[in-house]
Amino acid sequence: MLHYPENSIEGIHAALNAGAKYIEFDLHLSADEVPVIFHDTQLFRTTGALGIIFETTLNELRKLDANEPNRFKNSIFNIQIPTLQEIVELLKSWPSTTIFVELKRASLDHFGQMLMLQRVMQVLQPILNQVIIISFDIKSLYEARHQGAKRVGWVIEAWGDAAYQAANSLQPEYLICDYTKLPKPPAPLWSGSWQWMVYETTDIDIVLALAERNISLIETMAIGQMLSDPRLKQS
Repeated sequence: MLHYPENSIEGIHAALNAGAKYIEFDLHLSADEVPVIFHDTQLFRTTGALGIIFETTLNELRKLDANEPNRFKNSIFNIQIPTLQEIVELLKSWPSTTIFVELKRASLDHFGQMLMLQRVMQVLQPILNQVIIISFDIKSLYEARHQGAKRVGWVIEAWGDAAYQAANSLQPEYLICDYTKLPKPPAPLWSGSWQWMVYETTDIDIVLALAERNISLIETMAIGQMLSDPRLKQS
């Protein structure tokens, strides 16, 4: 999100209004096991406060301003860390939008896969058809399916035979990768039951090159600019 703090409900709302049909956000649990939208383990970069997200209660988190002070130089104020429940309520009005919900590894390790998935899946039930659960932690995706997730996406950390074998075992709906870690063309991408999704670029030329490789989804902070670029409309 170029113009809004990351993982903010304001930014998500702006992306929806710009025409985004796919939204990705990061998920931790608070100390009192409430699913909250937040990327880092440490609070400092986003809020300027000291502490760890999963050691801080929701009530304490609500007192923080998640305005990314270094990036926005305190030009934006009163940005709350949203709960997953708030995002679900918002998305009920956007039934054609698909969300990628990333389970952050630090919270999975802290609370355990089963408990974290229980808390998350309970909240997601009203919009489950819109949801893709994603994670770097492949075991959590097996657990997500066990708890009723209809679609999952595995974020692979390294290209190689071990990852390919793991992907074939899981058979996720999406394989997700940093585009810089993909093999250079003309080397093919792995084929399978999955679609490819890559992250993160704001460069339209890179987007067009990735699209030529039949990559279905490309994550960007600049959704408005991308959707308005005539080159993307022509591709």
